[in-house]
Amino acid sequence: MISDQSTLEDKALAVPASRVAQLLGISERHLHNLRCNGLVPDPVKLGHSVRWSVVELRAWLNAGSPNREAWEAMKLAGAALRDLAPLPTDN
Repeated sequence: MISDQSTLEDKALAVPASRVAQLLGISERHLHNLRCNGLVPDPVKLGHSVRWSVVELRAWLNAGSPNREAWEAMKLAGAALRDLAPLPTDN
């Protein structure tokens, strides 16, 4: 039987470093080193809490885990392409 807590964690939009490390199969220390070296996406601040977007982490992994600079460029390019896409028309 799945507990309510694990169900909530599975549906979380943003997770702390401990959960990110667990999801990636690495230690929190290694995650910290990757973050300091610009090798993982930046987390977001929610008040005093630091969290990573689960959606962004999945997209980053699917993109081949590029370094942060390349990842940010990819996100900007994707946003620019979405902005250029024609809007559907009512015909």
